[in-house]
Amino acid sequence: MSTRNATYRIPANLSNDLDVIAAESKKSRNDLIIEAVKAYRDSYYMDNKATIIPEHILKAIEGMVSGLEQSINSRSNQLLSAIARELFVIQKILADEVEVNEADVTSYEREAVEQLSRNNRIFRLSEFLK
Repeated sequence: MSTRNATYRIPANLSNDLDVIAAESKKSRNDLIIEAVKAYRDSYYMDNKATIIPEHILKAIEGMVSGLEQSINSRSNQLLSAIARELFVIQKILADEVEVNEADVTSYEREAVEQLSRNNRIFRLSEFLK
């Protein structure tokens, strides 16, 4: 292993701690510093670059998650479209059978938006029947 001479400034209290640890462990200050740098290097690698799961497995899982998200989004969109069609049919039936003027419809729409905003987008028919 090749070595390189280097000079570093260490605070006095840390230097004193280093001397105590060196004496207790019967190692040189240099050996302790090398061990500390290696421990920090390994910790840094584990925190920033390493993964427990191998990269090829991680990519496969990410691909599966992405596919599932697309599937869920597609199904959600299909469900929302079906609900929107059903709601349109119901509204059309009501509009054809009940005489409601355009101003009332605008008022109902505004009231619906306000009600949904107040109740975190939850609509309960029982609140209107009171």
